[in-house]
Amino acid sequence: MRVMIFSAGVGSGHNQVAKTIRDSVLQNPGNTVELLDVIKTISPFLSKVVLDSYLVMLRHIPSMWGLLHDQFDSSKVKEEPYTLMNHFLARELNEYIADFKPDIIVNTHPFASNLMGTLRQRGKTKCPVASIITEYNIHSMWIHSYIDRFYVAAPLLGSFVNMLSIPESKIVSTGMPVRKQFYEVKQKSVAEVRKTLTLSNKPTLLFMGGGLGLGDITDVLYYTDQKISGSQIMVVCGSNEELYDMLAAKEWNNRILLMRFVDNVAELMYTSDIVITKPGGVTCTEALSLGRPLALISPIPGQETRNQHFFLNNGVAVSVPSNKYAGYIIDDLLQDKQRRALMSQLAVRIGNIHADLDIIRDWDNLLGESTLDTTH
Repeated sequence: MRVMIFSAGVGSGHNQVAKTIRDSVLQNPGNTVELLDVIKTISPFLSKVVLDSYLVMLRHIPSMWGLLHDQFDSSKVKEEPYTLMNHFLARELNEYIADFKPDIIVNTHPFASNLMGTLRQRGKTKCPVASIITEYNIHSMWIHSYIDRFYVAAPLLGSFVNMLSIPESKIVSTGMPVRKQFYEVKQKSVAEVRKTLTLSNKPTLLFMGGGLGLGDITDVLYYTDQKISGSQIMVVCGSNEELYDMLAAKEWNNRILLMRFVDNVAELMYTSDIVITKPGGVTCTEALSLGRPLALISPIPGQETRNQHFFLNNGVAVSVPSNKYAGYIIDDLLQDKQRRALMSQLAVRIGNIHADLDIIRDWDNLLGESTLDTTH
């Protein structure tokens, strides 16, 4: 089986899902996978411009990103605005696809999804094309009528795709793929994992800022630390060195464990009572797959505010509308064990820890009898 996966470096979650699918497919050594950044493949210069612009907007004028997101949002499929752009850009990808000769093309980014739909429409690729929607809302750029399959994170989202004139037969609710470590960590007890991390058996919080360390973590952490006591708080700063240094220089009431990039997110989430994070689709899915309640902070206008609405509507999260209230809101949830238990039960209904395998198995319906090995 030859699988070509297209993602993009704009937003780390898209790449994480792409790598998860790649690793699952490669469990069978007879399979071959090509994973490409669709924008970088077209033009490294364009990729740098797009990524730099994206980061500037997120850090300094996030409301601008929200406006752009809403401009492309629609309750109706409108493929015409993308046709000319895709016609020009798709030519750069034809050679890669022709050389690799994939049996299936998989997209984990909306730009790639629309672009591959155009290629399918123009007959430039004959193999099936599938898109894994990596958010908890449906943006019109994800949707193209020539995509053969849409994998969504929840049944309700499938209904939203169907509203955009996509037949139900093309929509499969699988949950969002999470890394294998989230399956493996559940084979151990929380106490056992805490011991390996040198954590005490006391209330534990995890602050996540994503790979870029974005969000108002400093203020939220300060107000939380002022309110609660006798707890341990892990903070993942990612690539944000300024954030790490700022937090390291402060005095705290509780035990604070600061981290930069980590490769054991599953262990950190598994040992936590609450995960405090921005409402990114993939990070939240990882926490939910382990049954961890969410406290959502600093949503990026656009897709993250829509994600937040989904999680609140499904009873798996609380929202921190103002940093000064953070300590009260988080402490209230931390003290209410019964409420957290109910949120945990609801969380595992959303976070399907085997979503990657369910997606791969469904390819049988697109390709006929498959040679893929779909065992963990």
